[in-house]
Order: sequence, then structure tokens, then C-alpha cells
Amino acid sequence: MEEAKIAYLGFIQGAINRMAGNVFIVKGWSVALVAAIIAVTSDAKSGFYIAIVPVLLFWWLDAYYLRHERLYRKLYEIASTANPPVTFSMDTSVLKNSFTSTFGTMWAIAVCPFYLLIIGLLIILAIKGSFAEAAEHKSDAIQSSVSRETYIVLLPDNPTLGMSNHAKFRFQLPIDQMSDARGK
Repeated sequence: MEEAKIAYLGFIQGAINRMAGNVFIVKGWSVALVAAIIAVTSDAKSGFYIAIVPVLLFWWLDAYYLRHERLYRKLYEIASTANPPVTFSMDTSVLKNSFTSTFGTMWAIAVCPFYLLIIGLLIILAIKGSFAEAAEHKSDAIQSSVSRETYIVLLPDNPTLGMSNHAKFRFQLPIDQMSDARGK
């Protein structure tokens, strides 16, 4: 009888180890996917908002595996202290009411800070991208007005070869000269 109990506890421990491994893998994939999305969409401000969707999905998945890990730990505790014959049942549905839901588990201290940090960084990057984009548009506007003013050229009204000293000159932008040429 004791050997059967040890084997049963080994099965439960295997399930607990798989759930803990899944939690670790989910966290690694979430960081890798968010980094890839940011790298691919580095020039687009929307990339930071797109990356929030997989973070939320991975957050839920992490909480799902953590909740099941806790359920199997509770089953292990019950199986290790119970004296009735070993049933080898891995059903945790009877224990589900003793733990919070998956959405409640999302706010556990083992899950929440990790994903809130990622979301916070994404928001900071999105805000930084918005400010950088606004500054770029502002600098483009300033450069375009400066460059227009730097192209002022002195052209005579009626250019002739032997101009006298009292010829009239006017300021004319090259753009204005092109529009005059089109108008003629």
C-alpha cells in the first residue's frame, strides 16, 4: 500500500513540476515576443500598443498555470495525509472552489508585478515615441521655414547685358519665379 501512495504522490509531483515549468516558459516567451514586436515596429508608434495584447494573453496564461499548480499542490497535501486506499485520481475539480479563479490569480504577487512592469515599460515607450514624433514634426516645420528663407535670390526685373547703376531690383524666391514662369 505504501508503494502505491509513493507512486501516486510522484504522479502529482510530476504535474506540479510541469505546471511550474510552463509558468517559466510563458514568462520567457512573453518577454521574447514583446521584444520582437518592438524591434519589428520600432519606427511605428502603434507597435507599442500592439505588444500589449500578447502581454495580456501571456499574463492570463501564466495565472492559469499557477492556479493549476496550486490545485495540484493541494491535491498532493490531501493525498499525503490521507489513509484511505490510493485512487490515483488527478482530478482537481473538487478543489477549484478553495482557490481564486484564473483572473483572480492574475493579481497574485508571483504574477502581477512581472506583467505590470512590462505593460508600464510599453506605455512609457509609447509616450516617449509620441513625444519624439511630435518633436520631429516640429523640427521639420522649423527646418522648412528656415530653408525657404535661406533661398532668397536677388533677380532684376528686366535683365539686360549693359545694366545701368539705377536699375531696379526686387526680392524673388525661386518658388515665386517658377510660379511666374508657369503663369506666362
